[in-house]
Amino acid sequence: MEINIDLQDDIVILSLNGNLDANVSERFKSEINKLLLKNFNHIIIEMSKVAFIDSSGLGACVNIHKTVTDKKGRLIFVELNEAVKKIFRITRVEQTFNIALTKTDALKIIHNGKIK
Repeated sequence: MEINIDLQDDIVILSLNGNLDANVSERFKSEINKLLLKNFNHIIIEMSKVAFIDSSGLGACVNIHKTVTDKKGRLIFVELNEAVKKIFRITRVEQTFNIALTKTDALKIIHNGKIK
């Protein structure tokens, strides 16, 4: 998996490319924790190029969501492809996670403070 990090003011945008599975879930969590240690607690995760997500990848997303919200941060998943949408829907995490259609929508949500 490729993880690209972009900063827009104090908001981090992570673009994922590849499979979010057991092979990369620990690295994914580690990248988020590094950002939180640097006080970047507004995070957008762009998932349009995530071809596959398994239980470890889903667990990493749940763990990251809890970690960010515990630190009073904001985490939004954006641009979910159909495979990821289906997993989020089946497991009902879509009811807990903040999900936006686009990065622009997510940025507006963070700037306006309207978030779960």
